[in-house]
Amino acid sequence: MGSTRGARTKPMGAVADAVAMPKSSTHRLLGEMARLGLDFDSLGNIPIDERAPMVATRCAVFAKTDLSHLQQEGHTYQALYNGLCKGLVMSGLKSVFGGSIPKGKDLLLSGGLLANPHIRH
Repeated sequence: MGSTRGARTKPMGAVADAVAMPKSSTHRLLGEMARLGLDFDSLGNIPIDERAPMVATRCAVFAKTDLSHLQQEGHTYQALYNGLCKGLVMSGLKSVFGGSIPKGKDLLLSGGLLANPHIRH
């Protein structure tokens, strides 16, 4: 899998800066998907849930801890997967853009991870 890339654009569309998200982010998602018992074929059947609880994905230990606690609280695997994707996007964007998430529509992302509708959303 390739890396996911991000760029901020200036008002006339010129690229202001561009960076790549580490491949480790993709590996974290794949590892946690396996722990939830999910495979790529089942992802299309999981509805996008904007109310899903956020899962910390900065490191695998935090993700495992969050997933365990959220499972104990009774969240479904669908909600956990949505929260995992949400956490991955947030930590990935912060990593790519130096700790802050750019606001507005002047953001361009590309990469294989964006083929996942839960990441793209």
